[in-house]
Amino acid sequence: MRCWIAPRDVAAGKVWDEAILDAIEGASAFLLILSSSANGSHFVKNEVNRAFSLGKPIVTFRVEDVTPGRSLDLYLARHHWTDGFPPPLEPRVAQLAAAVSGLLGVGILAGASGTAVATGAPAAPPRVKKRTGAAPAWLRRALTATLGALVVAALTAAGTLSWRTAPAGPAVARFELTLPQDQAPSTTARRIVAVSPDGTQIVYAADRRLYLRSIGDLTPRPISGTDIVGAGGGLSGLTDPVFSPLTDPVFSPDGQWIAFFIVSRAAIGKIPAAGGAPVAIADGGGMGLHWSGDAILFGQAGAGIMRVSANGGTPELVVRVEEGQVAYGPQMLPDGETVLFTLAEGIGWDNAQIVAQSLRSGDRTVLIKGGSDARYLETGHIVYAVRGVLFGVLFDAQSLAVTGGAFPLVEGVGRAPTATTGVAQFAVSPTGTLIYLPGPVSSLTAQIAIGRFDRNGSAAPLKVPTGLYLSPRVSPDGTRLAFGSDDGKEAAIWVHDLAGTSATRRLTFGGGNRFPVWSPKGDTLLFNVTKGSTVSLWTLSLQDRKAAPFPGVESSIPTTAMLSPDGRWIAYSTRQGAQGALSVVYVQPFPATGAVYQISGSSEDGHHPVWSADGRELFYIPGPGTQLASVRITTSPAFVSSTVAPVVMRFQNDAPTAPARNYDVSRDGTFIGLMPGGVPTGDRAAMQFVVVLNWFEELKRLVPVN
Repeated sequence: MRCWIAPRDVAAGKVWDEAILDAIEGASAFLLILSSSANGSHFVKNEVNRAFSLGKPIVTFRVEDVTPGRSLDLYLARHHWTDGFPPPLEPRVAQLAAAVSGLLGVGILAGASGTAVATGAPAAPPRVKKRTGAAPAWLRRALTATLGALVVAALTAAGTLSWRTAPAGPAVARFELTLPQDQAPSTTARRIVAVSPDGTQIVYAADRRLYLRSIGDLTPRPISGTDIVGAGGGLSGLTDPVFSPLTDPVFSPDGQWIAFFIVSRAAIGKIPAAGGAPVAIADGGGMGLHWSGDAILFGQAGAGIMRVSANGGTPELVVRVEEGQVAYGPQMLPDGETVLFTLAEGIGWDNAQIVAQSLRSGDRTVLIKGGSDARYLETGHIVYAVRGVLFGVLFDAQSLAVTGGAFPLVEGVGRAPTATTGVAQFAVSPTGTLIYLPGPVSSLTAQIAIGRFDRNGSAAPLKVPTGLYLSPRVSPDGTRLAFGSDDGKEAAIWVHDLAGTSATRRLTFGGGNRFPVWSPKGDTLLFNVTKGSTVSLWTLSLQDRKAAPFPGVESSIPTTAMLSPDGRWIAYSTRQGAQGALSVVYVQPFPATGAVYQISGSSEDGHHPVWSADGRELFYIPGPGTQLASVRITTSPAFVSSTVAPVVMRFQNDAPTAPARNYDVSRDGTFIGLMPGGVPTGDRAAMQFVVVLNWFEELKRLVPVN
């Protein structure tokens, strides 16, 4: 007889939810260890729902006096119940064993101690009386010996029950840090929070600057020298004072300095934690920072992992990636020569790999398939994110071996907007202080609205419910809007009537369907279909709703080319330079004549070009921020482009790393783009961080080292 228990029996490298589903489908029955924690877990509800839908007998073993919530009660009311209280527990387990054995037709014998055990199985050991907080070994052995081919869900995930004789560790404490009402995150596409090595101070990025807050203080203080609002800001020599949010804060190993990424300059700087004059370190960055010893590691789009002296200098490429791959969030492991990072290819950070690569040999080891933004912790764990959930797994940093299965640790952690970076908004100190920005559990992004903007930045939301949207596209006649949605599990194409006379329609179902583009007549949509790491082009007729592949077009990345309204010119962006650091916008004739005209500046990260309706203006994002820019175009008698002029508005989720262009231009000259959903800006809820002290105690309980 066999008992499958999560997380113990999730194979190394196996995707957590897939392993659970496989076990449920192959089981003869399903046992729910019901506690208050399990009662509130959406994971447990989904697993019970799956067992119920497959017709599996569901046995409930309550270890706390808790009434199931309505969503669970629907599945449990008609099934077998056994209570594991009041103590002693052994007779309760005996009753459970007898009930399940009878249910499965498995014979049992009475052991020497009177405890019911499976035929041929040893008797359960004597009771250990002291109670704490994780399932006891003897209970797991009793269940394993008795419940043949049975799935035990939420045994440890629910954080249910424990008997042990070891002394209790430090108490785990949770509390919220509520920020002032007028502070908003500088971005959610990059990391905005860090915790000092001793776990006593928090630095976060809000309103384009950095703030420092001690755990015991009531109010945060701005770090002097990071105020860049206005031309006289402390970083005026390093940044563009118009729009220069500082992101990706990271403490030095001694906690005395804070390094950061300067968005508008695509550069790295540092400043004393106590405040003072900022110091330039190097150009580059944007894909995560890590300060190790006297060096800083950072991810560089189009190149890989770079290393530079913390005192400044020329970065060196230490990990090279292939075309179409992105390396994010490097961290030096304790041996000082192996780098842990996320490697993404194609679309979707939940499909990325977490890898370790030796800088000495160049050997790369895939540790985890499916997840991003991994952190190695001093406890011997790797913590990483899938959607809005943090998972933990045991990891031997010397042998680079993952042991056992991954286990969900924290539900509801803020993530980057869809398809930008792989960041999860959390930080952990070596002393066990966890801080994170709450966010949705089931998606990679917060709710987003679609709005209409004028050139002055004024915006009004369209009558489309907020959702997980990207890449809005206006039809040629200006009456309809095609857009995509992506919840991290499925991507779909929709069409909305801008006049509001008909309902929004979903056009595609199943799979990864993204980035719609209208045909000149407005009767057909072209869109990308992603399968694995391959992106193909499909067409969809809006007259008969038939979709078909467009032959001969496959790539590892989506295209950004845009044909001019008269069909004579193509605008596109491509990465340039030996390390592919910057993207450049070009225009060339169509059909090609060999002439190529550069539009974006040599220091810009230009991307996402789009033509105005009359073809006389070209808009693009100069990057690395989301500021919009435009150039006037004259094509006769010769091609001439004006100097770049900034446009006031910025659009949600248009960082250079986003494959989707998340704005479009209407026939009337207004813009359609993404904007934050939810309450109006004036009624914005205060930002909150969740802080967990002594979190390592909880981590070691949920994913035991032994």
